[in-house]
Amino acid sequence: MSDTLVAIFPKLSLPVATGECYPRVTHSESFAKLYMKLFAKSADSRALDDTQLYPYPLQQSVYVKDFPCPSHILITMRDHFRQEFTFNQRVLRKAKVQVAAALQALNTALRDATIVTVHVRRTDYLAHVKNYYKQSPVKDVYYQRAFNFFRNRTHNPVFVVTSDDPEWCKNNFKDKDIVYAGGRDPVVDLAVLALGDHHIITDGTFGFSGAFLGKGIIVYPEPTGWPIYPCFKTPLLHPISRT
Repeated sequence: MSDTLVAIFPKLSLPVATGECYPRVTHSESFAKLYMKLFAKSADSRALDDTQLYPYPLQQSVYVKDFPCPSHILITMRDHFRQEFTFNQRVLRKAKVQVAAALQALNTALRDATIVTVHVRRTDYLAHVKNYYKQSPVKDVYYQRAFNFFRNRTHNPVFVVTSDDPEWCKNNFKDKDIVYAGGRDPVVDLAVLALGDHHIITDGTFGFSGAFLGKGIIVYPEPTGWPIYPCFKTPLLHPISRT
């Protein structure tokens, strides 16, 4: 895991544990249960909106066995994560070339546009959302609402789309301010998403990760499968109905 991440994010300062720690010896726990333990341990000692890093307060290390994406908690520490997860220059250059080519196709200069990156997760997630989260996949109306959200609030928005189903996007997004900029390298696509001034995402942690490493507002479909922690209030996360 460390070798894979460092090749993409060379500035990582995270310590690397030995193989024995994961997961044979370490106690496994769902993130929701671990969060409640951490919350109970720390609630009396600091404010809920405190973004300062503190030592791990529990006596036992825990292997998180599921796939948490606690967006409302993570967003309060966005700047810290962006410093840790800085893309290497090769990936960043390729991502910038893809965005520049997309804007050129619309005859739009980067300095004149508000870049809104859009991640459309389909393929395996169409069935996964139904089976695992008991929800319907996002419909076309979600995208239109999300596009209009930024059209009504930003200057000259250009929607730069990446997806695991590029043909669907090209066939369904026909507006003149929408362009496809995805490629064949998911790491570069992740960096493309992070280059946006704002972001529109669908289901899955890939889209959120790219948007999280960017800046500005993240529009997401509600309800989602992510744990939502309403005690963390932020204008940077904006839900829009998925149907």
